[in-house]
Amino acid sequence: MRSNDAPRAVCIDTCPREPEASFQCHGTKNVKKEDCDTLFDPATGKGHIGYGTNPLLGRFCVPNINKLPKEIDRTKYDNLVGQFGLDDI
Repeated sequence: MRSNDAPRAVCIDTCPREPEASFQCHGTKNVKKEDCDTLFDPATGKGHIGYGTNPLLGRFCVPNINKLPKEIDRTKYDNLVGQFGLDDI
């Protein structure tokens, strides 16, 4: 991860199984709640891009590669999967 890349993970109430599914976002230091609550606006660069996820161990939401929109950089998904290990669980 480059030094100017901030972690983008957030706490949510349920894993959105479909890109358009709704969820309650709690926000974090790096991702404001209002950015979670609104869809991505290319003009401002704020908001979220919806994607489907699968629940993992009842605590994590892992992106479903078959439900990633074209706006998502798949190399970052590959990095996520490559860096995920037993220490993370």
